[in-house]
Amino acid sequence: MTSKLYYGNILIGNITNAERDFPNLCGLFNLLLKPTNSISYQIIEYIKFSSELTEFYLNTSEIDQTKESILLKKESLFENLINSNEWKLVELNGKETKILIPTFDKTGMINYRFNI
Repeated sequence: MTSKLYYGNILIGNITNAERDFPNLCGLFNLLLKPTNSISYQIIEYIKFSSELTEFYLNTSEIDQTKESILLKKESLFENLINSNEWKLVELNGKETKILIPTFDKTGMINYRFNI
């Protein structure tokens, strides 16, 4: 299954090999978005941040409180994206599915949940 990830009407990228383990879904992500305006730039920065945050929590046996504090402060830069209902998947047949803000990792995986 291949889907396209959108934020509103902005195409962000493709998701392939999606797997479901309710309530979580994941797949391989291919970024297509180019930074042409402030929102597209912010989305690209969020993807980088999300990868960094995921890496921090997955590869840290003991949480570095200082680093965590810095990351959580940086997270506030993306509150408009985090709290938005504009995230969606569009399948090849045109079916749209609302999702919560996805998370990303450095291996090219995307994780997301339905926005019900």
